[in-house]
Amino acid sequence: MKQIQIAILILTIFVTMFVGYLFPTIAAAEMDGFWVGKIVSVQGRVQVRRAGAAEWVSVRLNETYGFGDMIRVQEQYSGNQSKDR
Repeated sequence: MKQIQIAILILTIFVTMFVGYLFPTIAAAEMDGFWVGKIVSVQGRVQVRRAGAAEWVSVRLNETYGFGDMIRVQEQYSGNQSKDR
């Protein structure tokens, strides 16, 4: 019985992660209005790809970012991100 419970738990975790991977916009939509980071300083080329988007675009100062957004910094450049609200 305990093995079945463990198998169900593992399957539930796997399915949840798989669905989040396939449909990141659903997770992002649920978190609409909640941000996890804010750009406070940029040196050089720093870009963001929003959750569910295909293209990378330049970040803007004081812009906020949420779950699923990806930020990339090109080599030899830096960007500081605040986690304070």
